[in-house]
Formats: sequence, structure tokens, C-alpha cells
Amino acid sequence: MIKGLVLMNSTSKADSEQRKTNRDRAIKAVKKDYAGFVRLSIANLINPCNRGRLADEIEKVKKEALKTPLQGVVASLKGMKIRKDR
Repeated sequence: MIKGLVLMNSTSKADSEQRKTNRDRAIKAVKKDYAGFVRLSIANLINPCNRGRLADEIEKVKKEALKTPLQGVVASLKGMKIRKDR
């Protein structure tokens, strides 16, 4: 039923205290400027030397990511913050 699965920047480890602090900052940032947060987050996933070459694809990903409701992004960040070390 599933054609594929991508686990990008994924880990089974719990967040460190610094990562938890960064998640709290991200939650504040996304609540303040949702679109800006999404655009910056997507851009930061791509090596700067490839951004020009992949500009069209990056824009498509940004538009798709912006379809995610704000509360979904916040819930994801909170979930990563509180996950247990597995």
C-alpha cells in the first residue's frame, strides 16, 4: 500500500536540553511568522550551492509544506521535544 517512505533528518534519540530549547524557540517563531518559518526551514535543508539549480523544486516543496496547518507544525515540534530515547 505504501510506495515509499522518507525519514529525513530523523533520529530515535530523545532531544538534548539544547535541542528542547531550540524546539521552544521554533514554536515561538512559527507562531509569529508561519510562512517565513516554513520557507526558511525548507531552504536550510538544501545545500546553498544547490539552491539555484533546484529553485523550482524548492518552491514546489515550500508550497506543499505551507498546506500543513499551523497547529500541525506546532504539534510536531512539541512531539519531537518530548519524545523518549528509543
